[in-house]
Amino acid sequence: MKSKWFVVLGMSALLFNCADDELLIPKPLANLRVEFPERAYKSVDIDCPYTFELAAYMKAVAVKGENPCHLDIALGQFNGMLHLSYVPIKDNLPELIAYSLEKVREHQVKASAIQDSVMINDADRVYGTFFEFYGNAATPFQFHYTDSVNHFIRGTIYFNATPNFDSIYPVLQYIKPDLLHLVKTNRWQ
Repeated sequence: MKSKWFVVLGMSALLFNCADDELLIPKPLANLRVEFPERAYKSVDIDCPYTFELAAYMKAVAVKGENPCHLDIALGQFNGMLHLSYVPIKDNLPELIAYSLEKVREHQVKASAIQDSVMINDADRVYGTFFEFYGNAATPFQFHYTDSVNHFIRGTIYFNATPNFDSIYPVLQYIKPDLLHLVKTNRWQ
């Protein structure tokens, strides 16, 4: 009989304690608001056999090592890096393209889809492929381009955060035209 009274008293105390509480409703899912800079471009002058225009919010830094034409391009407020690798062609173009495609295949495990776009600019001898990864792949964009005789460039973007495609999608849509502009404005020396 004592246990019944403890249960009744416990339930009564619980009801009276909850009577004044505000009803909690979960907040809807939303993305962070990102302020995007106005589009502006600057010419990158480096002591390499290529040049291009870079978005003003990006900053190019030569990678220390045996090839001074490798560049790390900081993505400014977007907390990411574009790794740009330059390799002179010496009868090894098929191997360079195969290597680039192998790096794309490595990300198929996490990507829900990969879209490729062919880039052709006959006037400036720029030929390549641009890859866009959907899903939580480590890299959202990769590309390579060449003049098919002397020069080969490969680019890969990485963010300094765990990939969450839904969260970074607005940033990706903002950065993509700037990457395409980089390739479009490439000039071989």
